[in-house]
Amino acid sequence: MAPFAALSLATLSLLSSVSSASPSHQHRSDSESHQKRAYATPVDVAGVHTWQAPTTGDQRGPCPALNALANHGYLSRDGVVTPAHVITAINSVFGMGLDLATILATMGVVFAGAPVSLAPEFSIAGQDKAVDNLLNGVLGLTGMPQGLNLSHNTIEADSSPTRDDLYETGDAWTMNMDKFQELLAIVPKGGSLEDTSGPMSAFAAQRLQESVASNPYFFYGPTLLIVGPDEVLLKSFFGVTGSGSSMSYSYGHERIPDNWYKTASDYTLVDLNLDLVSWITSHPELADIGGNTGTVNSFTGVDLDNLTSGVLNAATLLEDNNLICFALNVVKLAAPSYTNKLFATLSGPLNLILNAVNVPMLSLDCPTWAALQSGGQNIFDVLSEYQIPGASEGLI
Repeated sequence: MAPFAALSLATLSLLSSVSSASPSHQHRSDSESHQKRAYATPVDVAGVHTWQAPTTGDQRGPCPALNALANHGYLSRDGVVTPAHVITAINSVFGMGLDLATILATMGVVFAGAPVSLAPEFSIAGQDKAVDNLLNGVLGLTGMPQGLNLSHNTIEADSSPTRDDLYETGDAWTMNMDKFQELLAIVPKGGSLEDTSGPMSAFAAQRLQESVASNPYFFYGPTLLIVGPDEVLLKSFFGVTGSGSSMSYSYGHERIPDNWYKTASDYTLVDLNLDLVSWITSHPELADIGGNTGTVNSFTGVDLDNLTSGVLNAATLLEDNNLICFALNVVKLAAPSYTNKLFATLSGPLNLILNAVNVPMLSLDCPTWAALQSGGQNIFDVLSEYQIPGASEGLI
C-alpha cells in the first residue's frame, strides 16, 4: 500500500484535526507575522444546523471535524458524503481554503469511496452500502468502498494525537481518552493560538516518539494538528463532556461550539506550508519519512536528497513553498501505483487526483521531478515491501 497519509504531510488539517476559530481565539498565520486575524462570520448552529446525535446506522469516524459537520447537518447526517459537500462545508464552517479543501475531499472519495460512479461519495467512517457504486466494479472499485476508518496509510495515519496506532489496537478511529487528557493538559489556558503552537508541535513530537517505542510496525510522515487554545472548544470538538475525573467521551458526538466563528480569510496551502515550517524548525523529527522495521525503536528514515534526485534536501525543504510542494508531488507521483491496486480501471480516479493537485502546483510554482526513488527503486515499493513493513499495514 502506498503511504499517502504520511507523505502528504497534513492529510491535511481536517482529517485528523480541527481548526480554531472564535472571537477570542485566533488562528495563527506566520504569513501575517503572527498578527491576529479578524473573525467576522458566526457559524449557524441553530435551525437546520442544530446539533443532533447520530442514530443507528449513521457513520461517524476518525475525523472530529467531519463528525461535527455531520451532526450539525452541514454534511449528510448519515455520514455518507460527496466531495462537493465536503468542500463547501469545511470552507464555510472552518475557513479552509478551497485549494486545500479540494485536495482533501478528492483524496477522500478516491482512496476511501466510490469515485467512478454516477454519484461519487464516501463514508466518513466504515463501509456503507449507501455509498453509490452503481457500476459494480466494472469501471470502479475492485471491492466495496472502505470508508475513512479503513483508510490507514492513505488518509489516516499512525501517531495520531488522540487515536491509537492501527497495529496496536486494530481500532484507529475511536478516541483514546488518556491521549485526549494528555492533549488537554498542554493547552494553555486563556492564551492566543501563538501560545498554543509551541506546545502542539512538542506534543506531536512526543506522540511520534511514543509510537516508535511501542509499535513495531509504526509508519510515519509529517502530519499537522491545528487545535484551538481553549478547553471548552477542544472538548466540544472531540465529543467530551464533564471536567476533571468526571470527563467522558461519547463516540461520534462531536459538536460545533455555540461561539464558533469562521475566519475572515481562508486557511490556504500557503498558510499550511508556513505552519509546517514553523513546527519542523522547532522539531525537525516531524519532517522524517520512514518507520520501524518490525521491532520497536528501529525507526529507519528515507534520505530526502536521494528520494528527490537532488531537487530537495533537508535545508531547502523548508524554503519558500517547497514543503507543501513536496507533499503535492508525492500525491501526484504515488497516485498511479496506488490507484492501480484499488480500481479496475485507472484513468477516472487518477484524473481526479491529478486535476486536484496540478492546479495548486502551478499556482505555487512548484518544482517537479519525474520519480521518487531510493537506491534506484521506486520509493513506495521500498517502503511497503522491503524496509518498512508498517507502510503496508492497512485494511484496504
